Amino acid sequence: MYGTSMGGRVAQCLAVRHSRRVRALVLGCTSAGGRHGIDRSGKVRTDDLLNPTANAPLPAARIPDSRLELIQGARHAYFEECRDLAGPLVLEFPDQKVAPGDPHR
Repeated sequence: MYGTSMGGRVAQCLAVRHSRRVRALVLGCTSAGGRHGIDRSGKVRTDDLLNPTANAPLPAARIPDSRLELIQGARHAYFEECRDLAGPLVLEFPDQKVAPGDPHR
């Protein structure tokens, strides 16, 4: 499952509620929100004005077998701005998470 921005929050909820149906989770420019995220105030300097990159390490530290990839200088639409780099990262991650004999394959 791949979710960006608000879709990333939805993807996180689905992954928690239906974990057996989610083989891999790719999150981009998102956070858990509320008290589980870093506010987008002027105190946090970031290229992404909608979701500070300081949020990225938070889910990565809490999700088993996760991998954090930050694209230097990318903003909220990184998937468009940096598609040559972001696209392969997004597409390869789920394949790395499939165990032999996994029915999701």
